[in-house]
Amino acid sequence: MKRNLTLLLCLLGSVASAMADAGRFIDPLDQPAFISSQTRSSVLLGVASAGKRQVAVGAWGRILLSDEQGQNWVQVPTPVSSDLTAVMFPTATSGWAVGHDGVVLHSEDGGLTWTKQLDGRDIAKMLVPYYEKQKQSGDSAAADILEEMTQLAAEPPAFPLMDVWFRNEREGFVVGAFNLILHTRDGGATWQPWMERTDNPRRYHLYSIKGSGDDIYVAGELGLLLKLDEHAQRFTALPSPYNGTFFGVIAQGARLIAFGLRGNAYESLDAGQNWRRLENTSETTLVAGVFLPGGKAMLLDQEGFLLDVSPASAVLRRVAGPLPFPAFSLAAPAGASELVLVGPAGAHSAPRGDD
Repeated sequence: MKRNLTLLLCLLGSVASAMADAGRFIDPLDQPAFISSQTRSSVLLGVASAGKRQVAVGAWGRILLSDEQGQNWVQVPTPVSSDLTAVMFPTATSGWAVGHDGVVLHSEDGGLTWTKQLDGRDIAKMLVPYYEKQKQSGDSAAADILEEMTQLAAEPPAFPLMDVWFRNEREGFVVGAFNLILHTRDGGATWQPWMERTDNPRRYHLYSIKGSGDDIYVAGELGLLLKLDEHAQRFTALPSPYNGTFFGVIAQGARLIAFGLRGNAYESLDAGQNWRRLENTSETTLVAGVFLPGGKAMLLDQEGFLLDVSPASAVLRRVAGPLPFPAFSLAAPAGASELVLVGPAGAHSAPRGDD
C-alpha cells in the first residue's frame, strides 16, 4: 500500500539533503551535518527542553542548543545530514532526535554530542526478517506488513520518522510513516518492531507520540488515536471524534488535546474515552501544542497564531499572532516567560500568555 507523502513532507518543511563531493553523491546518512555560521536562521522542525537547555533540530541534520532560554543558539556536530523532525529529552542529559531516512540519534550529555543508533538501512534489515518470522509463526497481520516492508526495503532508506517519546532513559518509542513504530527497553541499543501491535490495519501514518505518567498516546492520519495497553503490550484504538488527520496530541494527566487539519482540536478529560470539540474561529491547520504548568494549553497554527485554552474552557483563544515568523514547533522552558518556537526561519520566542 503506497500513498503520496506530499502533504506530510510539505507540512514538516522537509528539505532535500543530497550532498555531493567532486560530483559524487554522498548519502546523507554518511555525511555529517555542515556547521553553518547562520545557525539562528536554520530551517528547524522540532524543539524540546533538556533541563534548562533548549535543543532544536531541523534540516540537513542540524542540531542547535540554547542555554539562554532561546535567546542565543550554538550548532553542535551531528553524524548525519538527513532532515531531523523531532527531539525529546526524558532527563536533562539523555535525549533522542529522529528524522528522515529512519535516523535515530542519541545524546548522553544534554545534546552536546550525538551518536547514530539507527537508520533506514538498519530498519530495512530489521523489519523483513522480523515479519518473515512472525508470518511463519502464524501471525495473520504479519503477511500484509511483510509485503509492504519488502517493497520499502528495496528502495533507498524510505522510513521517515515523525516523532519520538521516552518514558525514561531506557524505554521509548519512535513513530513514522506507514504505521512504523519501534520500541526499545535498553536506551536504543536494540529496537523491536511494533507494527503488528497497533490497531491500525490500514497502516495510516503516525505523526505524534506523547505520554503522561504511565499512559502513552499516538495520533495520526484520518482521525487515528491510539493508547498503549500496558497489560497487552499493544496500542489500542481510542474512540475518535474526527475523521481528519491529527498532527499532534498532548497529554497532562488524564487530560488530552488532539489537533490537526482545518483548525480542528478536541479535548478529553478521561484519558481519551470521551471528547469535546474546542471551538475555533479559524480553519487553519494546527501544527504544535504544549501544556503549561498551570493547566493551560498553547497551540500553534500554520499561519503563526498562538492559541490557548484553559482547563475550564472549551474555546481556543488567539493570544498572539500572526507571528512575524513562521513556526512548526514550540517548547515552554521551565520558569521562562516566553515560548521557544522554531520553523523555516530558525528559532524565535513569543510570550507565553500565562494568566
